[in-house]
Amino acid sequence: MPGNTKNDTVVLIPNFNGGEALFKTISSIESAESVDVLVVDDGSDVPPTEDDLSKAFKAYGNVKLFKLGRNQGIVAALNKGLEIAEQENYSYVARLDAGDRNQGLRFSKQRDFLEKNPHVALVGCWVEFINPDGDHLFVLKHPVHGEEIKKAIYRYNPFVHPATMFRLQAVQAVGGYPDDYPALEDWACFLELSKKWDLANLPEVLLQYEVSPRSISTTKRFRQSRSKVKLLWDNYNFSMNSTVGLIKNFLILVFPRGVLTHLKKYIYRRGPES
Repeated sequence: MPGNTKNDTVVLIPNFNGGEALFKTISSIESAESVDVLVVDDGSDVPPTEDDLSKAFKAYGNVKLFKLGRNQGIVAALNKGLEIAEQENYSYVARLDAGDRNQGLRFSKQRDFLEKNPHVALVGCWVEFINPDGDHLFVLKHPVHGEEIKKAIYRYNPFVHPATMFRLQAVQAVGGYPDDYPALEDWACFLELSKKWDLANLPEVLLQYEVSPRSISTTKRFRQSRSKVKLLWDNYNFSMNSTVGLIKNFLILVFPRGVLTHLKKYIYRRGPES
C-alpha cells in the first residue's frame, strides 16, 4: 500500500532466484505495519518487477527494487542495500529473506524497543523453524539480555539474521557486512556491534524461518564452519566463552548437517542454548 509519509524503517531483502517465495515473504508483512521494503536483486535469472512486488505488499509504505547488474553474492547485495538506505535517510533497517514469514507486528515491536533503548544497536526475536512444506521443526529461543548475548556471541551467533532490526548508523559505523568471512557476514557484523553497543532479542516468536536445501548453511556448511573458526580466532579474547567457542566450532566440522538438525530439535524442545 503506497504511503505518502516517509517511513523511518526499511526492510532489506536480498534476492537471488527467490521466485514465488519472495512474494510470499513480502505478503507476510502485516497491513498494520508502517515500513518500506527494499529488494536488492542479485542477478536473478528472472528478476521480479517492482509492480509485482508492490501488489504483494499490504503494509503502509512503498516497495523499491534495485537490480545488480550481475550476481555478486549476498554481502554485496546487503551492503548495496545499506548504501541505498543511508542515501534515503532511514533510521532503522530490518531484515527478511525470501521464504521466511513475518509473524504479527514484528517491525513495530522491534522499532518500539530500539526507540525505548537507545543503548541497543540491534534487536532480534525468537524464531520458529519450518520445512519447505510449512511443517514445524523447532523454536529457537536465543538469549534475550545484553550480558547473556555478549557472552554467547563468542560461542555461536545468538541471532537469526532475517529476524533482526538494527540502527543503520551503528552498522555503518562498524563497516557494514564484511566480506572476509564467507557465509558468515551477519555474525561477523554483529560481533563488531557487540563491542560498542548492547544487543537484544525479544522473547517472542515473530518470524518463521524456512530451512531449505538451498540455504547457505546447507550448501556451504564446510565453508561456513571454516569461517566460524576464523572469526572466533580473529576475535579470541582468552575468556572461557571465547575458548569454548573455538573448540566447539572445530568439532562441528566433523558432524553432518542432518545430525545437527535433529540435535537442534532435541535441544530447543528442552529450552534455549546455555
